[in-house]
Amino acid sequence: MQIDKNTRMFKLFAWSIRLLIALNDGEPLRKDYLSEGTDLCHFMRTILVTMPMVIVLQALAVIMPVMALIVMPYYWFETKGVVFSVSTIAVVFLFILLLMFIKDLGEKSGTKSPTEPTLAKLVVTYIKAKKSRICPLIRWKESK
Repeated sequence: MQIDKNTRMFKLFAWSIRLLIALNDGEPLRKDYLSEGTDLCHFMRTILVTMPMVIVLQALAVIMPVMALIVMPYYWFETKGVVFSVSTIAVVFLFILLLMFIKDLGEKSGTKSPTEPTLAKLVVTYIKAKKSRICPLIRWKESK
């Protein structure tokens, strides 16, 4: 099975592998998953189990300081501080969303190859592989 390196699934997988390396104090993993490929079970476990947990923990790490920016000014400055903090956070959030929207508009949507596996197809293949206890190998391919 081959997956294009420009798909969101591969980018999410690559991000998670780089995050694991960073959490491991920069020590490389036993295998170079980003150049050699991996098996379907490891790929799906990373995307469906590990990454949601990491995203939730990172969201908590962001929410706690934001909540501190909202709660602390209320105790210090009453309502004026809360209005200022919430409006500042809203402006920054809207600016980030605008940048993301502009970036998405700028990217050209390429046509997908009919043999390109979708997430639904990968999940079905993963379930079949878990039942048969044999996970197929995944290789990365460069897009044209």
